[in-house]
Amino acid sequence: MTTAIFAHFDPHGLVAQHVVDHLDALVEVAERVIVVSTARLVGTERAKLASRATVITRPNEGYDFASWAHVLRPMADTETSETVILANDSVIGPLTPYSDVFEDVKRRNGGALPPVLGPVRSDELAPHLQSFFFRFDAQVVRTSAFRAFWLSFEARSDRRAVIEQCELGLSRVLMAAGYELAAVFEPTDAERTRSAYLQASRGRLRTQAEEEQFVDDYRQRTPPPSNLMIGLWDCALDGRLPWVKFETLRDDPYRIGSDLMLEALRHRWPQRFDGVADHMDRTSEALAILRNVRPQTTP
Repeated sequence: MTTAIFAHFDPHGLVAQHVVDHLDALVEVAERVIVVSTARLVGTERAKLASRATVITRPNEGYDFASWAHVLRPMADTETSETVILANDSVIGPLTPYSDVFEDVKRRNGGALPPVLGPVRSDELAPHLQSFFFRFDAQVVRTSAFRAFWLSFEARSDRRAVIEQCELGLSRVLMAAGYELAAVFEPTDAERTRSAYLQASRGRLRTQAEEEQFVDDYRQRTPPPSNLMIGLWDCALDGRLPWVKFETLRDDPYRIGSDLMLEALRHRWPQRFDGVADHMDRTSEALAILRNVRPQTTP
């Protein structure tokens, strides 16, 4: 049995279309879907979730890991035999069905899904899996290391502390238990170098000569770590990258061009990106306030 736990937040108590789409994708690969929402759901919005999943509401504190822990703590006290999927609303996706995503991973992994699967492996700060999506086999869920992580979990209000103790911390626990950090999206060395170049240039005038020089500099060594979900956003256009982070489009940290990215994505995936700009316009101001006061799940 597979249980999917989805962390949801919306500053206006709404359920955006990308959330509905994501839940529909999870329903196809999980016998049980649980939404843990920290939003004050208004009107018929709760029904959008309840028609697809069991809905749990909790106070708006502790980020996604606290929402996942709300369900995983009780499970950790039992001898569960469930596979667990963790997901949140910070991405548009999956852009292809999860069944297809998993089949592609199987082809690269000798016909089986790896016990620990995340979206993309990052080397920023320390080797870890980015944390907007996880899949853990039942054998992992039953380990004492996995169970202890969730049983000892303490909600954090500081985003940096969450990254260090939760995102990096969970990966450290899994690696210490002997598990490889397998990823859905596996960029080539050339793509990692391209992402590193985009991070380094940050929107300044980029010439072909500059790019060629950067590639030459890093050809013989590992490029500096960058956020591959941002630098390689365009891999979503050919389906290799099944998700696009809202952070990439809203904040545009590498100064790629929000309008350029959104236009290209909307052209390739018109239904999935219809309304994304409106959603970002609606939530941006409220989320900026929450980041400064009590930052939470960030769509």
